[in-house]
Amino acid sequence: MVPVVKAYPALLGNSKEVVCVAGFQTEILTPPKWIRLFPVPYRDLDIEKQFAKWQMLTIDVVKTSKDRRPESFLPLIDSIKLGRSVKEPERRSIVDSLSHSSMCELIRKQQIDGTSLGIVRPRKVLDLLIEPQDPGAIEKHKTRASSISSQPKLFGKSLNPLEIIPHRFLYSYLCDDHTCNGHKQGIIDWEIGAAYRNWRTKYPIDFIDRIKKKWLDEMCGPSKDTVFFVGNMHQHPSSFLILGVYWPKKL
Repeated sequence: MVPVVKAYPALLGNSKEVVCVAGFQTEILTPPKWIRLFPVPYRDLDIEKQFAKWQMLTIDVVKTSKDRRPESFLPLIDSIKLGRSVKEPERRSIVDSLSHSSMCELIRKQQIDGTSLGIVRPRKVLDLLIEPQDPGAIEKHKTRASSISSQPKLFGKSLNPLEIIPHRFLYSYLCDDHTCNGHKQGIIDWEIGAAYRNWRTKYPIDFIDRIKKKWLDEMCGPSKDTVFFVGNMHQHPSSFLILGVYWPKKL
């Protein structure tokens, strides 16, 4: 498969830190199709198994009754083998070979057949919204993260507690559907969380403005052929999130 999105790490119960990964299953003579891997204990992986976005990998997976979304599989972590990095123009070729939907159409499709992953090309990106998280919820997540990181491990490495991002990042946009009244969807890509953590220290005065400039003005600018990789929530299947952004130059 070719992973194209890695969500910012999340806490699973009181015992695990996990990541949701989605990408394209690629096989010889078979068109690419979506696949979701969950849960992936990414920060716990041995270095030789830590894959980058757009890095080919082979992995054994099994279907699980815990997640009935058609694209979702349980990854067998020990089977991971890393391959080459996929570069342009091969990336664009893979993305273009998959079906693109309007967000409105994707929501209708989810209600019919359970589709939970897709590619959406926004007609107009209206804004990048940055909203504070509830302080009480943040403190509870910090306590859980600290507890998980302090648990003794028989194998693997000790990790610093997961940093909980105190803001939500959301795109407000219109999709291609002629009846679209607009969408406001949270961004859960690891990259925007990492930018917050790193730029807060590197650019303490204007790091929020820099995030907005990067994710709105640059990635969704008029010279870019921007598409959103979107996926829904297991417990709330009608609610979709933006898993990642692909933003090549317009041809």
